[in-house]
Amino acid sequence: MLIYKGMPVFLSLDYPRILRLIPLRGPCFAPRGCESPTLPLPSAENRRQLVSDEAKGSVAISLAGLLWGFNYVNAKFAISEIDPFALTLLRMVVATPLFFVVLTVARRPARGTLRDWKTFLPLGLTGVAASQLLWIYGLQHTTPAHSALMFTLLPVFTAVLAIFLLGERVSTLQGVGIGTAFAGAALLATEGGISLEQGYLAGDLLTLGAVFTFSLYTVLSKPVVAAYGTRRTLALTYLYSLPFVVPFTLMPMLEQDWGAGRVTALGWAAVLYLIVFATVGTSQLHQYSLKHLPSTKVAIFFNLQPLFAAIFSVALGFERLSWGFLIASALIFAGLVVFRLKKR
Repeated sequence: MLIYKGMPVFLSLDYPRILRLIPLRGPCFAPRGCESPTLPLPSAENRRQLVSDEAKGSVAISLAGLLWGFNYVNAKFAISEIDPFALTLLRMVVATPLFFVVLTVARRPARGTLRDWKTFLPLGLTGVAASQLLWIYGLQHTTPAHSALMFTLLPVFTAVLAIFLLGERVSTLQGVGIGTAFAGAALLATEGGISLEQGYLAGDLLTLGAVFTFSLYTVLSKPVVAAYGTRRTLALTYLYSLPFVVPFTLMPMLEQDWGAGRVTALGWAAVLYLIVFATVGTSQLHQYSLKHLPSTKVAIFFNLQPLFAAIFSVALGFERLSWGFLIASALIFAGLVVFRLKKR
């Protein structure tokens, strides 16, 4: 509602390209004029509460960004001792019950039944099984910073899929942003050469496959999240991913040497971090931040993952930054900024 020439009006958006102003009452003929209704200003206590909630949301998403950023280095270390597919199955088997524990504690039990398999099997395939297997196997053949930077392309892939699957349109400016971001990704993937036998190309291509499948999950899960809620959708997606994950990961898990000579205490600490903090913990922090912050601000912190990953990776000796990486990063971030600009 707004005041138009002294009259409250209603903004109707019944038609996509027509904005109609519908008066809610006739003109005022009172001799002393008419006062326009105004909304009460929030009290000082409410304003302090809003600031406090925003601060808590900022802390939550900052912590999630740090946890996500470090997880690339953490997972890289974990797969140096544990087969990546065995690690993925272990992660799914332990994390899935934890998601249902979170639902129980929050008093939001999952409503899903076996009849929901048509809804959640595609989500489990794209959002967990394919994306996690491609990501962890790709990480084995690339660096943590490369992997994290590739995942910043998630909104770009999601937009491209929305064009083809939902018929959405993008502006010329957004198209330029998409092209620039993909150019940066191409430069990053070919930094070590164009051979699949050496360099980072194979690992980066696998990571791009993970980004693509998770983008598909993002598009497919929108109506499901609206019906089930974020936490229920996440828990049921992990549950219904197991039929796809187990066939590829059961034998590697059974063949894995879990003895102390192979998996050290630091290796088990990395597994614990991957499951508790990087999987369950970050999802709850992300959900909390979305309640108290604009989605654009949350997205900015999400895109800081490569920075955190690069800092941790260089500090711990996993890689050295090169001019190719820095130029590719600049192109990708420039593309993301242009992509997010509104059409003037």
